[in-house]
Amino acid sequence: MRKPKILKKSKTKKKPVIKLKPKKKGKNSLINAKVLKALILEDFKMDCILEYKFYDTRKWRIDIFIPDLKVAIELEGGVYTYGRHTRPKGFLADIEKYNKISILGLKLLRYAHVEHTYNDILKDLKELIDNGKE
Repeated sequence: MRKPKILKKSKTKKKPVIKLKPKKKGKNSLINAKVLKALILEDFKMDCILEYKFYDTRKWRIDIFIPDLKVAIELEGGVYTYGRHTRPKGFLADIEKYNKISILGLKLLRYAHVEHTYNDILKDLKELIDNGKE
């Protein structure tokens, strides 16, 4: 019976794996809460609270809260990465949180980091302010 031939390890070097960064849509591609707070203050002269705890008995926080408008802004992450907000348990917990925000009389604006820009948010806030003046 023949012995099986032992394969030798290849002497060729493996090509390094290059991780490509996703293309950005310019400076507006990833929304940073601190930058957004500064833009809201600059454009609308309204202060914001970051990571605002809005409910005493839960650890819920709003990413950005604008007290003058009673507006909660949520910046959703992990949209395409099967992150916390898109897995069933996290999704259902978000529904409970968002319903409580509405019950408390706050307006909720939600944005996805991968899809929206600072300009989208500022445009929506301007529209919300303009509609409130009527």
